[in-house]
Formats: sequence, C-alpha cells, structure tokens
Amino acid sequence: MAANAIPESTLTCSLRKKGQLPGISVTECRQILLKGIKTSMFLPQAREGGPASIDSASLSVVDQVCSRTGFPVSLTSMKVFLSIFIAACFALALGGCRRKANPNSNATASATPAASYNGSSAAEREQAQSDARVHLEHGNELFQNNQDEEALAAYKQAIERNPEFAEAYYKLGITHAVLEQDKESEAALKKAIELYKKSIQENSKDADAFFNLGESYRSLRQYEDAVRAYKQAVHLQPEDPEMFYELGVTQIKLAQYSEATNALQKAVDLDPNDYRAGDALEEAREGAKRIRDGKKHQEEMLKKQEAKKGEEGTASPTPAPH
Repeated sequence: MAANAIPESTLTCSLRKKGQLPGISVTECRQILLKGIKTSMFLPQAREGGPASIDSASLSVVDQVCSRTGFPVSLTSMKVFLSIFIAACFALALGGCRRKANPNSNATASATPAASYNGSSAAEREQAQSDARVHLEHGNELFQNNQDEEALAAYKQAIERNPEFAEAYYKLGITHAVLEQDKESEAALKKAIELYKKSIQENSKDADAFFNLGESYRSLRQYEDAVRAYKQAVHLQPEDPEMFYELGVTQIKLAQYSEATNALQKAVDLDPNDYRAGDALEEAREGAKRIRDGKKHQEEMLKKQEAKKGEEGTASPTPAPH
C-alpha cells in the first residue's frame, strides 16, 4: 500500500463507530469517497503542500469499503457521510484502528508496475484493470474541465495500475501535447500504438482498437498509417459515424478529396445532426472540385500547345528552288 493511502481498517472502523449511513448507495459511496480523497485537506500530502491525488492503494480500499458497508439505495445525507470520511482521515492521523503492516510491502514497492502487473493473478489483474479504468474516466473529466495537470496525474495513475492500458497512454500523449510537452507526448503515443497493435494481433475483429490506433497515428501526423487503421475500423463497424468522420478528415489531410467525400457522406447519412461532418463534407467537395478544375485546365493547356505546334508546322515556308 502507498505511504499516504487510507487503510481499509481506518475507514471501516470509523463507519462502524458512526453506524450505518442513511441513504448512501454503493456507487454514491464510491464517488464521494474518491472525491474526498482527491480534495480533502486532511490527507498528509495536502497538509505538506503537495498535490492530493488518488493513489491506487486508496482506490482499492474505497472499492472494498463501499462493497462491504451495505448502504441503502437513495442518497439522503451527503454531509453526514463526508463528516464520517473526515473522521476516518483523522483516525488515520491518530493511528486508530490500524492495519498491520504488510511484510511484503517493500518488495512490492520496489517492483516495476509492469513486472508487478504481469506477475499478478488473474483476479488481481482484473481488479487493476477496473481501477485503471476509474482513473482514466477521472482524468477524462478533468481534461474536459481544462484541468490538464490534474488529468495528466490521473492518466499516469491509470498506467501505474495497468501498464498495458493503451487508451491511458493515448490520453496521456494528448494531454502532454496540450501542455506543449512534445517529447513526452510522442513517447506516450508511440507506446499507445505499440499496445494497440498488440491488442489487434490478439483480436483482429476489434474495431475500437483499430480506430484508437488510427487516432494515435493521426496525433503523430502519420496520416497514411491512420487512414489504413480507420479503414479497418469502418469495415468492422460500418454503422459508426464518428469512425467515418475521422477517416474523412484524415483523408482531407492527404488531399484524398474524393475518398474523403465518400467517407464524410457516410458519416452525415448515419448522423445528419453532426455539423462537423457536414462542414468537412463541404471542404472535401470543394477540394475535389479544385482538383477536377486543375486537371481540366491542364488538359486544355496541353491541347492548346499541341494545336500551336501543328499551326507552326503548317505555316512553315517552303524553300524556293534554285
């Protein structure tokens, strides 16, 4: 367990002392605890002036506590629950209801995340994958709220829990790019590509993996590779307008306007309310028209040049006989 993690015994002990909470569901319990761990000023790292982030050990504790307390279905008193959570944090600081130290904790801490993950049991990997997904979704929410630094930390936590989580590497790369951390962005995106390729080798029918592979390539401006991946995605999932949209806009990058027109028309057909696809379709049509007009102009110029040569040959004077 991480040094600043909240032991399960601390939370469950405090909950028992206060009695069963009225009106908190298991899901709501989990959401509130996660929020409390993230923002509580009672955590040691927050008191020391450092960032209060959700570590993987505390996340696991939250799952265990909320699955064991047997809360009712409806939410009636969030203040009561938050006060108990704060009391639990104080209990941690005072040393009450302590869990015995794990004799293997140093060995676990010294192992790399990948080695620890690969050496774990199937059940442990499944739990790690679940925890990583929670971190990823938390990071996505932070990213949408323009909290890029916090989102970066959440994505790193997701990778720490599941070092083979391709989507977390992709989102990490995008966030690094937003923060203008180009080297870090490139490294994360390349790792995402590596993991998506591995996933595709294991399951060649996974349309989402092909699509996300295309997204990763496009983020690195490797448009031809991206188009190939998108084409596989739409072949496997031909009713997804987003996949056709991304294929079309990437083909525009390559000046493949006719192909882009077909893809974007499909996107509009599948989702007529997607204004992005409609705008991109107009751009693709204009690009295709420019190419047609350019070819037509070239053909006309060639014809004029050939006609001029013919006229010059006909008009050449015949030498006078001596």
